[in-house]
Amino acid sequence: MKSVISVLAAALIVVFAGGFTEGQAQRSSTGQLALNVTVQGSCIVTASDVQFAPYDIGAASAVNQSSELSVNCNTGLPYSVAIDGGANPGNSRRLAAAGGSFLDYQLCKDSACSNPWGDGSSFGTAYEGQGTGAADSVSVYGQIFANQSPPSGDYTDTVTITVGW
Repeated sequence: MKSVISVLAAALIVVFAGGFTEGQAQRSSTGQLALNVTVQGSCIVTASDVQFAPYDIGAASAVNQSSELSVNCNTGLPYSVAIDGGANPGNSRRLAAAGGSFLDYQLCKDSACSNPWGDGSSFGTAYEGQGTGAADSVSVYGQIFANQSPPSGDYTDTVTITVGW
């Protein structure tokens, strides 16, 4: 009886160990798994506010201030950055105060404000760039025109920045 139990135990060990006895080869089969992905072109834009210095009524020279946009697009992806006319457009972009007073200004792609930034149909052309796969810093220059005499108060505007690719 003892030898029957030993033989059964040995058989169970062989079964649980893979069922192979000496001289048997392990069988296998291989296959392939294909992996595919399409990377969509995309961009993300963030902006820092433009905070102008106080404007003196009738200032003989323009008030200038710059800020930064961060544009992050796929490597090699051509993109354009357009800025609309803002919430108070007229013949130019306008900062507005309570009560309907305005202060004319422009946004530009250069510090001399000789290259106005717009959306291609108004206030200038869009900025053109190419993605690097990292956040690219793009300067935006604001300029409040000289020789304006609005009432005192706080003037604001909000523009929409659109990145196209």
